Parts: sequence; C-alpha cells; structure tokens
Amino acid sequence: MVVLKAINDAQQRYFLENQTYTADLGLLDIEPPGTAVWDDTQQKNRYPTKNFIYASSGGANNYVNAYREANPLLPTNTRYGITFYQNSGTRACFWTNAKYEPICKSLGIDSTQTCDTTVSVENCYVLK
Repeated sequence: MVVLKAINDAQQRYFLENQTYTADLGLLDIEPPGTAVWDDTQQKNRYPTKNFIYASSGGANNYVNAYREANPLLPTNTRYGITFYQNSGTRACFWTNAKYEPICKSLGIDSTQTCDTTVSVENCYVLK
C-alpha cells in the first residue's frame, strides 16, 4: 500500500503540472517499482515486481493499481488487486476468486460504500 500511495501522490503532482494523468508511470517524479514491460493488450507499460504488478490508466478517469497475478505474463489471471481512483479519492480492493476475498477484507472495508462497477470488477470492496 505504501508504494501504491507514493504512485498515487506522484500522479497528483503530475496532474497539477500537466492537467492530465499519465498511463506511463515512468513519466512520474518517482522511480516506479520494477522494470517497465510493454502490455500489447492495454497499450501501456506495466511494472511487475516479485509480488505485484503496478499500472495506471491515465486520462480523465485515472486510477493506479497494484495487482497480483497467478502468472505475471498473463494479465487475465489476476488474483486480487488494490486500486486508487483519482477522481473520487477512494481506494478499492478487488478479487477474481472467492478464496482471495479475505485478503481484501483484511485491509479494512468501508461497508457504507460500494464499488463503482463501471470502473471496477464486480467482486470489490471500498477500503477505509
């Protein structure tokens, strides 16, 4: 969460200077974790590390996320992830298999809010 927060904060600074968010974490004023790997499907760099893959959507409805995959080379195998949504300021945790739901619950959920499924997967909690 600390690394994701640092990326989120750097995105905010980038926005103040450029009036837009970037999908390329390499353009931020921090050193992204991992080494950039081009994702042909999403047409942007992802930054895989031992435990998570970091990425950003860029554009007006930007979010930054860290997600864990069964196989880092196959982004369709996501197990769970944490996302910061720039516009709303909310954080969310999503999962693709019920066995990963406890990980999201352990991060502290805000039961008064629900995830926006237009920008997130159905299995999702808003975090405190």
